[in-house]
Amino acid sequence: MTPYAGTAATTIPIPGALIGAYWIDSVTLGVGTRRPDRHVHLGLVDVRSGLEMRGADLPVGTDITDFT
Repeated sequence: MTPYAGTAATTIPIPGALIGAYWIDSVTLGVGTRRPDRHVHLGLVDVRSGLEMRGADLPVGTDITDFT
């Protein structure tokens, strides 16, 4: 991610295989990942700190390819 000011890009650590991500607001990403244990995880990540603010695991076998 590159800040608006054009400074260096910052990597946001997201564990698992990314299914999708979208902006909730100017500092929050909604992120969906498939974890190594095959759970689908949905979370809200604060891009300033890289920390997940809220999240939920869906059951193994949940077939999701996109979310909004």
